[in-house]
Amino acid sequence: MKDLLDSYTREGMLYAVWKDRYKALKALDGEGDIDIIVSDNRKFEELAATYGYILCENWKTRDSAVVHLFKVLPNGKSLHIHLYRELVTGRNWIKGFVCSSKLELLNQATLWNDIYVLHPAH
Repeated sequence: MKDLLDSYTREGMLYAVWKDRYKALKALDGEGDIDIIVSDNRKFEELAATYGYILCENWKTRDSAVVHLFKVLPNGKSLHIHLYRELVTGRNWIKGFVCSSKLELLNQATLWNDIYVLHPAH
């Protein structure tokens, strides 16, 4: 997963883990999932496909604000990314609150333990 994130930033794109950043460290090793926002959803999804990730969308709507990307590793573990196409929050499955300042937040991301995260105040 780290190789995908590094490749994305080398292309000049921005990403950030926007919640549960401590859990994100375990996700890099195939334990749990990581919640990220990116500056260009389409480019990230295309790049992820070249790294062997499979895109899974919500079966109820093809225009989902949150999609899942999975990659199964040779050791049987899986990498699981929650890609927030829009910065949404709220109760699970509802996600009724949309933040309009995604790019502004991404510009404030900080490098922490070799991954970009939103400032601790966010």
